[in-house]
Amino acid sequence: SMVKTRSDINQESNERRGIVNKAFKLHENTVDAIRSLAEDSEKSQAQLITNAFDGFYTPLPAGYENENGEYISSDIYIYHPYGLETWLIITNVRDEYDEEIEIDIDEINFEDMINHFISQHLPGLHINNIKIFYTPILGSGEFYRPNFSKLKQEMYKDSVSLFFDLFHEMPTLFRYKNLQMVPMIEGSKEYEKLTKLY
Repeated sequence: SMVKTRSDINQESNERRGIVNKAFKLHENTVDAIRSLAEDSEKSQAQLITNAFDGFYTPLPAGYENENGEYISSDIYIYHPYGLETWLIITNVRDEYDEEIEIDIDEINFEDMINHFISQHLPGLHINNIKIFYTPILGSGEFYRPNFSKLKQEMYKDSVSLFFDLFHEMPTLFRYKNLQMVPMIEGSKEYEKLTKLY
């Protein structure tokens, strides 16, 4: 039997989910909606897509392969609550091959998930402007954020992988280390904003 490569698996996964626009991981219905909207408005498709990503509309598929070779997938919403800040809200973490398996927060490798996601989707953004949150289910009111006492952000030292932004061609040179998530305290400004999202 042929060994499947990661790109074969991604391709199959995209086809299964109906994702047609690889750059933005957009679903076929979304692309159709954007096309028809572009025809009715003065804005180009590219402009409409950019606008969509400035709001809290479509989650992007994310994930990583764990040490057992299983692909753990999730959805990440990109939210811009303030001018320069980008918030990533991770949710729906599941086993790509067996969605019945419940995944406990302690089993999630947030570091791999986020580094992979940033390199794919957000190259060129300075990491200090990114805040990360996790919720098992959107709307549950249960949120986690990184444990700042354990969190390190450092430059790639050995091999600098350059991922180019579609527009600015700026490389991502940072990575998260020791990304542990801890429950958020109700009443913080961020918590209030997060609970209002969905």
